[in-house]
Amino acid sequence: AAAATTDPLQRMKWVVSGAVAALSLTADAFLKPLNPLLGETLQVEYGDGSKMYMEQTSHHPPVLAFLLCGRGGAFRMSGHQRAAVSLGLNKLLFTSTGRYEVTFADGGRVHYDFPSDRVLNLCWGKMVHEVVGEQRFEDSRNGLRCTLRYGNPSGLPGVPSDWFEGDIRSFDPQSPALEDGAVLSRVQGSWLGFCDVDGARYWDITKHSPMSVAAPAVTLPSDSRNRPDIRWLAGGEVKRAQGAKVAL
Repeated sequence: AAAATTDPLQRMKWVVSGAVAALSLTADAFLKPLNPLLGETLQVEYGDGSKMYMEQTSHHPPVLAFLLCGRGGAFRMSGHQRAAVSLGLNKLLFTSTGRYEVTFADGGRVHYDFPSDRVLNLCWGKMVHEVVGEQRFEDSRNGLRCTLRYGNPSGLPGVPSDWFEGDIRSFDPQSPALEDGAVLSRVQGSWLGFCDVDGARYWDITKHSPMSVAAPAVTLPSDSRNRPDIRWLAGGEVKRAQGAKVAL
């Protein structure tokens, strides 16, 4: 949808809602960490014809680089993400730095960063994964910025911690350090369920299913699917998977 429109504000709304929808895919991704090795890659083909390429470009600190090419050149998304983990008593905070940039066929660009992930009851109790902090989006050519704040930032009563809210504002590209200008749109929702912009629902997890994902016919030898620990884990052999991971 973002590639189909040429209106900068409408495009920003779709990029923001797409980024929020992607967060829901991480909800159960902390059950078994498998740290990528230096040079490990992943190739993916999506149901709409898009193709993604990923590579672990640094092991310490862990840095991931990726390229996502839309079908027919409709868009191109690339970026890098550097991870840092802070451990506490039975909890951790996963902080990412770096940025993603989406480039469209008409030359439009939107880049954004990442919120943080907090995992509670890491070693005992029922594990809880929360998204916290802020996430910022910017279209510098058209003077648009969006800031989302996660974790029920206004402290609304009876609202769960997966609630987020924010707004899209104008700014002067000639003076980007100045305070943002007028509010153009309001954004709110749950990163586990939906994203509303100005009262209109742009993403709904009950109506928008994740796109199908498949491995290409030919992959690199470094592809993560070739890791023996992942193969053992897929077969339910957790102890053998752990041994294979240590060996790697």
